[in-house]
Amino acid sequence: MYFISKRAVIVAWNHKEAKRKDTIEQAKESKLNLKYYLQNAYLHPVFKGDDEDDNEEDLNDKLESNDVVLIPMKRQSRRNTPAQAG
Repeated sequence: MYFISKRAVIVAWNHKEAKRKDTIEQAKESKLNLKYYLQNAYLHPVFKGDDEDDNEEDLNDKLESNDVVLIPMKRQSRRNTPAQAG
């Protein structure tokens, strides 16, 4: 008798369920153009390439302005703290 782990069964079931849902969706919306559908999807600013110059100029303006105040923070080290007796 073969034993299958619960994880393998769950992964297989999820895969079958996803394929079933994809098949149903494709039958309902056979003319769905994913490129057009995802064209206006959220794009992280790191991956946007057309506004790089504007962003750099804005960042430089912010750094040069007097409104920016840097506050030094003291780093607390755990190495120098006494161990708690437990």
